[in-house]
Amino acid sequence: MIIDTCLSFLLMKLSRRAFALLLCALLQVLTLRSNSLAAPPDARPEGRFLFQPKLVWANGSVTYQGTGFLLRAGERYFGATSLHFMNFAAGGLLEAVWLDIVNESTVASFKDGFGLPAVSKFETEAEIEHDFLLMPMPALPKGTTALQLDETDSFAAGMELWFPDKTPTEKSGYRWIRAVVVADEGHVLRIRLLDPVKLQSQSGSPAIAKASGKVIGLLFRGSERELLLCPARSLTRRLSAPLPAVPLAESIKQDTVRRR
Repeated sequence: MIIDTCLSFLLMKLSRRAFALLLCALLQVLTLRSNSLAAPPDARPEGRFLFQPKLVWANGSVTYQGTGFLLRAGERYFGATSLHFMNFAAGGLLEAVWLDIVNESTVASFKDGFGLPAVSKFETEAEIEHDFLLMPMPALPKGTTALQLDETDSFAAGMELWFPDKTPTEKSGYRWIRAVVVADEGHVLRIRLLDPVKLQSQSGSPAIAKASGKVIGLLFRGSERELLLCPARSLTRRLSAPLPAVPLAESIKQDTVRRR
């Protein structure tokens, strides 16, 4: 009788312990599942897509300005960067060369632009939507990655982003900085970096949606945390038009813009 009572007591204790362990394990599984469902996907691109532009001008000068990247639109490929740092008074841009940020080797070169630029001076925020230069290329260079444009009509405040901070000491040529959308004002996007960055010749850098891995805009200017972007939809509109390839020596030239 005493033995039976002891056994019953032990079984009851073990059952309670087993139940507690099972309940704990179940709660852990539910918590992990809840976290995985709540966390947005992280689709940021990998590989070499960010480059240092080398600009060869008709007046004999060579400058290293801004930041460029490679872009895919359907089956077409382009070099993309900002327009506002182009020297329209230099007699024409003979060639734009994309250099590897780490070893400075030539990755791609461009002599044509896609259509003509809308403006040559950026005096108000309303003109930021025109701050881009697209240059067609026949194929994607080996060992590189082409980004795509996010064609969302508007971007909500708080949307999570990644910003590739150009960094020659990194193997990829950049380091990732977290960011969020502050406001989409149509002609300009305002975003905030969650970690401060000291911008150095980074106009043209893409801001990338965390969920889609696609470009929402190109850097126009900014401070350590607050950035203004040319919206990607401006590039999408340009790419949807049947425009001819125009030599950069003719299109990045003050007389050309004045004649439009």
